[in-house]
Amino acid sequence: YRTMDLEGAAKKEQITRALYLFCLIFQLPVEVYNPVRNRPFLLYLIIGLNLAIFIGVVGMNPESVSGFYLTFGAMPEKLLSMIGIFSLISYAFLHVSWFHVIFNMYFLWIFGDNVLDVFMDHGFGKGNVLFLVYYLVLSILAGLTHCLINIFGGNHLPLVGASGAVAGIIASYWLLFPKSQLYQTILFIPFKVPVWFYVALFLAGNVTMGLSSGTDCRISWEAHLGGFAAGYFLLQNFLPFKLEKMETSDN
Repeated sequence: YRTMDLEGAAKKEQITRALYLFCLIFQLPVEVYNPVRNRPFLLYLIIGLNLAIFIGVVGMNPESVSGFYLTFGAMPEKLLSMIGIFSLISYAFLHVSWFHVIFNMYFLWIFGDNVLDVFMDHGFGKGNVLFLVYYLVLSILAGLTHCLINIFGGNHLPLVGASGAVAGIIASYWLLFPKSQLYQTILFIPFKVPVWFYVALFLAGNVTMGLSSGTDCRISWEAHLGGFAAGYFLLQNFLPFKLEKMETSDN
């Protein structure tokens, strides 16, 4: 990564027919160029666990599903209880629909494989452990942000979903690879869009939601922003080297 010219490589790469059709149909971004050195087995595990839990919940009756979310979703009023503390982790592995879980897992995969790959500079064992700890810390801080903002009123629905932790991973990716680009197809035209554009769009959207709807919103903008801030400010504490070395060594 320290010798990889992401900006130059992205300019040369051309979108394939398969990627074009994927971006056109699903309107999701795909990395232009940012290969990994190591297979992200830990991401396989995290994504598989999220999907397995969701499939298990789908098989429950509606009353059980409601109770399950109330028990293991993050909520301000139970924050000081043992189950409330545990829910700051468990909520990030729960989702309410196929769109919800697939959307979150897709962005975790797109950005998380490269972030995990950087952690592997610690070595396979230590890198995986530190990434898992980092991911859980992002989940906890995103959920805690949601609960603290809503503790004196506002949204008391159980918070579920990995989007807060994924927001932290997106912030980490942006810090590590500010010159990377992604394909996006708009009106049948493929574009190479810099990663900072997605970050700006993400932040603007969540700030707008916060200002317009406050806490009376079914999408937790506060968890998104809390997770993003956690990723932005905590990443350096988990890296095997100073971030500045990576930023200044591109050729």
